[in-house]
Amino acid sequence: MKKKYVLLFGMILTVFIAACGNQRNMQSGEDGSLQSAETKPETETVAAQEKETIEVSVVIEDHYITNMGDPSNLYHIDENNVLWGCGRNNYGQLGQGTQDYDFHEEMVKIAEDVIHVDYSQEGFVIYLTADHDLYGFGNAGTGALRQLDEFSVEFYNNGEACVVKEPVLLMPDVTYARCGREDVVCLRSDQSVWTWGTIWYENGGYDFRGTPEKILDETVWVTGGPYNHAALLRDGSVWTWGYNYSGNCGIKDMPLISDPQEAANGVEMVWTGRMEENVNCEKIADFDGIYERQMENTVIRRTDGTYWICGANVGNEEKVLPVSYEVTDYVMTCTSEFLPYEGSDYGNMADEDQQISNMLICRNNDVFSFDRSSLDITGLYKNIENLLWIAPRGGAGIDTEGSKVEAASNRFIMLSENMASGDIPEENVLLIRLTRERAVEAGAMPMSYKDILLYRENEDAYLAWQMADDLNSWYLYQLPGYGDWMEKEVAIFLRCAAGF
Repeated sequence: MKKKYVLLFGMILTVFIAACGNQRNMQSGEDGSLQSAETKPETETVAAQEKETIEVSVVIEDHYITNMGDPSNLYHIDENNVLWGCGRNNYGQLGQGTQDYDFHEEMVKIAEDVIHVDYSQEGFVIYLTADHDLYGFGNAGTGALRQLDEFSVEFYNNGEACVVKEPVLLMPDVTYARCGREDVVCLRSDQSVWTWGTIWYENGGYDFRGTPEKILDETVWVTGGPYNHAALLRDGSVWTWGYNYSGNCGIKDMPLISDPQEAANGVEMVWTGRMEENVNCEKIADFDGIYERQMENTVIRRTDGTYWICGANVGNEEKVLPVSYEVTDYVMTCTSEFLPYEGSDYGNMADEDQQISNMLICRNNDVFSFDRSSLDITGLYKNIENLLWIAPRGGAGIDTEGSKVEAASNRFIMLSENMASGDIPEENVLLIRLTRERAVEAGAMPMSYKDILLYRENEDAYLAWQMADDLNSWYLYQLPGYGDWMEKEVAIFLRCAAGF
């Protein structure tokens, strides 16, 4: 069993945490320093409540996922317990023993005797058989498929170089399992909880588990999602871990949580990521190119039937984002305290007005315009939005600091403005502009934003987003060495979408 924490202070320092003393449970503080979990701040909710003596249970079979995906990939378990999949295969995530860059609209058969499936937008899939064996395939670069003994920056940044193209056994005797962004958590028949993969990655620091590690006992339920996990114990207590910038774990002053912390008690159910198990789309085209932004929240249902929520866009507490966002003057509304949940659509990006209205691509002197119905063909725009999440935090080879620029001072921004007005650039450029009708409210992002621009200059690419409160101002990041990647992604999209 290995747990590694690496922090970047001008150079990468590797710290091997011994399995003894206070050093075992070290967390990353808001200032980037390591803190012992034994000195964790007491959560407001747990401190305010008298501990209840209860025993809860969850009928796991009622929560098996049989239809999961997004515009990139869709996975479905039919009435005969056959698992099918379609969409992209750049990580071998169709489980056919192949890896390619085509978009496969027709479903292919993956496995039989399957009762549950889950999928991470990072490109890996897990499924559970009727014999309660957990299998996985797809992107193995984060350790989620147990192919790496140690964290690899190379594979983390380039998952297409580390893939599992056919299902492999991850763990036997599993009752339930969920994907995180880059890790897996599972519940076994003895009510123990196990996890492996990359629990978090931030500015060169990470928590990586190369082999499964038991983290909890006496557990009846676990959750997944891109921000944090939660576990419900038999005594009604909720324990959370993962990314916690907005207090979405229900824990105060711990932006990154490696080991589960008690967040609430007197609870009979908990959700993270999304509250519905299955997606509603029967065909991948039904997504209409819309990638759901999952909740940056934890929702609990107490034993009295009331619902409570913490995290992004909850309450009226204003919080300055942590230093790792590199934009420290933005104030976000969020709270680590569980507040009554009235059913508002916290963190949900399904609002039509916030979706991308079209994508403009300029390659050489040619300009192409694609409406929203075409955007899901290769997942290009989703990759750009993923970079929007990664760039402020560091990782994937991006270690540059962002800077605020005025539109008039950047010729690529001005070229894209002219393109949106119908002009054709006279110079050979490669750029993409994603446009929206109105701004996206900040959740996981450090600020509200409207349009996104990606362009190539020499060997690098540059990512910029338009500030919602001042449309003449943009925030710009250099993406070192991303020029060739952008060229390839655009070429694939244009070939698939326009036949070029």
